[in-house]
Amino acid sequence: MPGATARGADPTTPGDAIARLLHDLHAPLTVIRGHCATLARAEDSPERRRAIDLIDAETLRLAAGLRRLGAVSPARPPQEAGPVDLAALAGDAARRFGPVAAARGARLETRGTAAPVWIAGDTGLIERAIDNLVGNAIRHIAPGGRIELALACRGGRAVLRVRDDGAGVPVADRERIFLAGERGSAPLGEGRGLGLAIARDIVGAHGGRLTLDAVGTGACFRVSLPLLGGVDRGPRAA
Repeated sequence: MPGATARGADPTTPGDAIARLLHDLHAPLTVIRGHCATLARAEDSPERRRAIDLIDAETLRLAAGLRRLGAVSPARPPQEAGPVDLAALAGDAARRFGPVAAARGARLETRGTAAPVWIAGDTGLIERAIDNLVGNAIRHIAPGGRIELALACRGGRAVLRVRDDGAGVPVADRERIFLAGERGSAPLGEGRGLGLAIARDIVGAHGGRLTLDAVGTGACFRVSLPLLGGVDRGPRAA
């Protein structure tokens, strides 16, 4: 199976593309801050700790500036579709966001990502959707909590679940949280209510669905996407 395509152009108007890019920059900034926290805890040198603190402070300042510029509008179909390994993207997200979760005293784990799971799409856009879901889970997880990315194949579709054991989502907010600018009735952490809206737009543009499953504790977001060629070649249960 050939490798995934390069990250493609944002399928929006120029103004929308800029707004989406500004929002999506929050994911790598969050990862940078998580790694800063990890390095600071292990660093004995006061000078190096000050340098790490400076990097973290500047990253936070940049994130604050980006928040003032964010906006969102519906996504259009991907312009550069090709083979995308969903398992690789999920595993990469877990590795990048792991230190961020650890800085909050939480665990980020994966299941079903050892073997490739191929879908057709735009690598960069699918990565954005996963990053937004993981970032959302980290914002709502409690210290000592757990986040799991579980991937499975069934019925010609790849199913990726991002589950946390946080406070969960009130029934009245189950669809509201997918609307741009909405954060629900009990929002936690920073955010402008854009990440879930963007993720749902991206998944929908790839012929898939992003839904919120009913679970006993916490929240479980489910991404369902058509497998490449409609053939199940991966884990069978999530």
